[in-house]
Amino acid sequence: MDSRLETARVSAAARRAREQAESLGRPVLAVVSLEIPAADPLGLFASWTGKPGGFWEQRSQGAAMAWSGSALSLSAQGPGRFSALKTGWDDARRDAFVEPKSSEVRAFCGAAFWADEPAAEEIWSQFPSTELTVPEVLATAAGPTCTLQLARMIDSAEAGRQWERDIAAMPLWPQTGTLEPEPRCEPAASLEIPPRAAWLETVGQAVEDIKAGRYQKVVLARRLDLELRRPVDPAAILNRLRARHPDATTFAIGRDGSCFLGATPERLLRVDGGTVEVPCIAGSAPRGAGVLEDRSRMEELLHDPKNRSEHELVVRSVEAALGPMCGDSVKTEGRPSVMTLPNIHHLRSLVRARANAGVGPLELLDALHPTAAVGGYPREEALPALRRLESIDRGWYAGPIGWLDTNGRAEFVVALRSALVSEARAHLFAGCGVIARSRPENEWDETVTKMQPMRSALLGE
Repeated sequence: MDSRLETARVSAAARRAREQAESLGRPVLAVVSLEIPAADPLGLFASWTGKPGGFWEQRSQGAAMAWSGSALSLSAQGPGRFSALKTGWDDARRDAFVEPKSSEVRAFCGAAFWADEPAAEEIWSQFPSTELTVPEVLATAAGPTCTLQLARMIDSAEAGRQWERDIAAMPLWPQTGTLEPEPRCEPAASLEIPPRAAWLETVGQAVEDIKAGRYQKVVLARRLDLELRRPVDPAAILNRLRARHPDATTFAIGRDGSCFLGATPERLLRVDGGTVEVPCIAGSAPRGAGVLEDRSRMEELLHDPKNRSEHELVVRSVEAALGPMCGDSVKTEGRPSVMTLPNIHHLRSLVRARANAGVGPLELLDALHPTAAVGGYPREEALPALRRLESIDRGWYAGPIGWLDTNGRAEFVVALRSALVSEARAHLFAGCGVIARSRPENEWDETVTKMQPMRSALLGE
């Protein structure tokens, strides 16, 4: 690739975007896509550590992205927060100057679990309720190809010239950072929030509420805080997670020294050409010690009344949420199957639908989140109980994280199996679904199992 030629393309795009902005009388999002030599986006993420940005990879599908900076940032909170972003996103993509014209422009969106509350704890202070971002620099790898997307809001000739200067000062194919294996890191201290005894008591209270008919399910989360003997490297943690959990979605969102990251097995939503897919994952059992024991636990999970009941509530809640947006096209495919991860089995079903005309990914997010898999059922009764019972600030844990593009495609996951890290501190999160048959000790053990992949990746075990 001739960098001088590519710089000329960017300069021409900046000029034409400025002319378009002047013609419209408002700022224009300018986006240029360039082919670059093959690179591992995680290496790019490592080189951008400390800057606002992120990483996303679905390794089993051969797709990965890393991004840095923000050309466009939209935020919202309160009921309907995702739909509230739609106007700004629609305006930006309608007026955008895109070179080449066939390129898709991709935005990333993340959100806290709760819609209407600012961060209650300092650890989440840099993470807004809901945010949609078009990155300044986005590297996308799919198979053998890699694309660099450069974006900037242009509202004047000077803004266009500044963009040209910024591009000229950066390599058009960023250098990747190192992904050297880190030695094992021992924790200096740990703290369970809430303490085990208090959490077991809370689960017991939830079971009593359910048996009294106040609601049918509530998902209770807890946190493990670790003080480490040295600062952690988010890229190194992600490298371990993606190697050990290739079927999960590995993600990271960085904010000035803090990084929320994980490897979640749970997709919340996929939209492509109006077709909507929502996997339902609920009900779990630990892996067995050998092949025979593992198969036995899979069969037990498939037929266990407690887990089947918990799973059915999630399917029912998703079908109900999609109904107003998709009409009678909502269908659940077959019976639940077992999804096997390195350390745990889950029950899984897939709900498919066709979105009504005019309904996009952001409106679907408003309808779906939080599902019964991370909140409770029925939603109207379970969520107030969750606020009352839970003693941690979830922040972005169990919230939706994902992307959408100008072609109407989108994919969002539920931010599970995750941690918030900063320097030598880490906050690990896990939750479990509580129903009438739940036993507090078993639910505690389930959260320990769910935290183990992140703990191992964090400590280099």
